[in-house]
Amino acid sequence: MSDSERRPPSLLAAFLIGVGCFAVAWGLYCERLPMKTALFVLFALCGLSVGMLAECWRWIRCCARYLRSVRFGEVEGLRREITALTLEREISLVAASGVDSAEAAQRITELLGLALDIRGAAVLVARRNSLLPLFVRWGRKSAQLERAATILPPTLLSAAINAYSRSAQTTVNIARKTAVIIPFGGEDGATGVLIVVVPKKQADTALYICRQVLRPVSVALRVPALYERAVFDALTSLFSRRHLEAELPRIVSEAKRTQHPLSIIMLDIDHFKRINDTYGHQTGDEVLAKVAKVLRSCLRSYDTAFRYGGEEFCVALPRTALPAAVKVAERIRKTVQKTEFLSADGRKIPVTVSLGVAQLAPSDANHASVIERADAALYEAKRAGRNRVVTASAQSAQEVHNG
Repeated sequence: MSDSERRPPSLLAAFLIGVGCFAVAWGLYCERLPMKTALFVLFALCGLSVGMLAECWRWIRCCARYLRSVRFGEVEGLRREITALTLEREISLVAASGVDSAEAAQRITELLGLALDIRGAAVLVARRNSLLPLFVRWGRKSAQLERAATILPPTLLSAAINAYSRSAQTTVNIARKTAVIIPFGGEDGATGVLIVVVPKKQADTALYICRQVLRPVSVALRVPALYERAVFDALTSLFSRRHLEAELPRIVSEAKRTQHPLSIIMLDIDHFKRINDTYGHQTGDEVLAKVAKVLRSCLRSYDTAFRYGGEEFCVALPRTALPAAVKVAERIRKTVQKTEFLSADGRKIPVTVSLGVAQLAPSDANHASVIERADAALYEAKRAGRNRVVTASAQSAQEVHNG
């Protein structure tokens, strides 16, 4: 409402109308004013009065609209604060739920979606001097971790990196939508960037709510991060040897209880020491990470891969008998062999793997026993020329596939 709308109609005009009416009435009373002239003046004054009444009504309506807008703004502000406080509480509960970082990020975006008309969202965390997408939702697509990076628009990723490097929030206009990009993090939480895409009319609300929930978001992602450091291998992002010692006994116990088959694959990168000596340890680390990525791509969602130590890996295949496990091992072997590995100067590195496969047998007292048999089969594959899959029976190892 402008200042001119807030100003009441002129009192001077009302005064003049009153004086005019009085003058006409006095003239008629004293018989000094002709009747025609008096009627003309009265009609003119009536028209002016109607105009003044219309102006007064317009002013009253403007005042009412202004008061409603002020009241609506106060109510909306209060509602926004309550929403932010509720989200803070709900996001804080995510930290106590024991989920991993990717799942925590997905839950955070789902909670934000209850308060905002979200058209897209992403949570990225800082890892090794880069931003790792934990969860991305774009349109009807959503994904975690590696797949998340494939659906995040490059313009948003670039804007997120820029905002993170400057530690400054920013907005990006996309068609009729606005992407709100805010870095988060501190001493007691994870660091990264929160992205929320909303209709333009919701941009201010989204900015306010996102700013209010930054600390609980950071803490919610920090707790899983601490857990991940304890159970994940930093280089390959596979489960660690420590986690294997805690998790595999449970997997073996479950297989024995349900009488479902369980197979173990032990895998080793062939001539890995030669790769390190020839191309350097940095390239060796990249080979390890890439083999781990290939390994994950060949497994089902309920299979579990561990970095056993050095260049050796272990895979647990629940509900999988030996013949099916051999097919999985062979798929891993072929995929690694077909994958291109390059040195820092662009030279191709021939990388192959040897694998040993064993199925849990009634004679296996614990997880160590079946691992030992799979490991023996692995070293039989090494002795037989590498780049092959060998199976282990309860008594001995038998070669089943050659490279």
